[in-house]
Amino acid sequence: MDKSLNRYKRNLRGPGKIIFLLAMATVASCGLEKSERPVDDAAMSASVIYRGDYCPEAQPAIRLFGRAEAWNDWHEAAESTADTTGNVDFASHSVIVIAMGEKPSSGYSVDLSSAVNAVVVRGDILTIDSIWRQPSDDDVVAQVITSPCLAISVPKSEFNVIRIIDESGEILLEEDRSDQ
Repeated sequence: MDKSLNRYKRNLRGPGKIIFLLAMATVASCGLEKSERPVDDAAMSASVIYRGDYCPEAQPAIRLFGRAEAWNDWHEAAESTADTTGNVDFASHSVIVIAMGEKPSSGYSVDLSSAVNAVVVRGDILTIDSIWRQPSDDDVVAQVITSPCLAISVPKSEFNVIRIIDESGEILLEEDRSDQ
């Protein structure tokens, strides 16, 4: 088949040759696996610095902290005794909090995916791959209101949108920060 394609390609001239080459490139790229496709993703290192069941967010939310003072105020409102301030160099990093909002019982949690590219910047969108857990119907859980959240430290970067997705790629939360 390669010989016949080469013979056909040699006989093409001008715009026909360009169209043929574009069509072949399109067909060739359709066969690539998702992980082989060339993308402009920039994977970022991320560290979990806080995980809690009683965060001050009543609704699902994303919070971005670029200054130590703002992070300390939020962290204090979470009534945490863990000292996480020293874990973040705010000159080069920011803290992103992912909050599930109020839940009717224990058994809910949010975590960062263990995938290599769990935090990626593509264009002006920062995408965080997360795991949201909830108790199954037959789990025995404490009947107490919780508000689980997760705080991660990421290198400072230029982005306008923060998007939280689950394991299946479904968007759970999204915040457009271009107005801020």
